Amino acid sequence: MRVNKEDGCCRECGGELLIVDADDCSMQVICLDCGADFRVEPDAFADGAMHYFVGFHVKRWRQQDAP
Repeated sequence: MRVNKEDGCCRECGGELLIVDADDCSMQVICLDCGADFRVEPDAFADGAMHYFVGFHVKRWRQQDAP
């Protein structure tokens, strides 16, 4: 899941982030520009953890239930 650049960017280069994994307390992101790989808290993008954190889990859940 891509992170809107207005919501957050790479702490190394300011590039675009891609959420690649999440557990119950963090999200793993990768910078699409420099390749930096790091974990962030669920509300790292100031959305109350509702758009990106919950959205990533819902997307994963739907993919697992797909035939």
